[in-house]
Parts: sequence; C-alpha cells; structure tokens
Amino acid sequence: MFYLKNAEIIPGKSIGVFKLGMSFDDIKRITKDFEVDERETCDVLICGDISFWVDREKDSCYQILVENDFQGRYDNKIGLGMTLSEINALGLEWYEDLDAYFIKDVSGICFELADAENEDDEWDELTTPITYITVYKD
Repeated sequence: MFYLKNAEIIPGKSIGVFKLGMSFDDIKRITKDFEVDERETCDVLICGDISFWVDREKDSCYQILVENDFQGRYDNKIGLGMTLSEINALGLEWYEDLDAYFIKDVSGICFELADAENEDDEWDELTTPITYITVYKD
C-alpha cells in the first residue's frame, strides 16, 4: 500500500489515515485490495503491509498491525527493523509481556520481534529486529 509507506504511528489512535474505531466498510473503501480472515469474533482485513482487526458485533476496528516494508515511525523514532538496543539508546524504557514489547508509560502500541531462523540460531532479545508494530485500543 504505497500511500501508507511512511505513515505516522499514533499509539491508541491511528496509523496514517486508518483510525481505530473505523468500520469494516470505511476500511474497505480506502484499501480496495484485501483478504479477509474470518475469526470467531472478528474479521481481520489483510492488506499487504497492514492488517486490521474489526470486531464483527460492534463493526469497529480495535487493532492495526504493520509489517514488512512499512517505513512509518512512532514519534519519528521507532520503526520496523529497529532493535530494543536502539530503543534503549533513545533513552526509552521497555518491557515484555507474552512475547509482545511495550514502551513504559506509552499505552496503545506494542512490538513483536523476529523469530529465530531455526532452532539452532541464537536469539538475542536486544539485537533482534522489530517485525510487527501494533496500535490498539486501551
């Protein structure tokens, strides 16, 4: 999605033109090209580098995830491909909970790190790149 390549990430609110709380139809009108993964209580719209979790009953987006070639950043600092070591260098504190990483005192955003290529690879939390960034409703 070329028009979202460098979109601003705002925790608990939006990624570019996509805002939490948007309806399924609002997202479809903007994205046009997507796949739908129907889950028990929600639909996940997968649109290349961005995915949306839409509560089916409320018809409201509650989570937006970016990955792959997305180049936008949170606070013009944190983006995909960065490491926790680089986040430390920015003077930010982070913590891990259930394989997701959060910035202390910043709600509505989390990160996931790349998995090891195979079982024999050594995985280092500080040097493994961020592969997913998610904004969500608190």
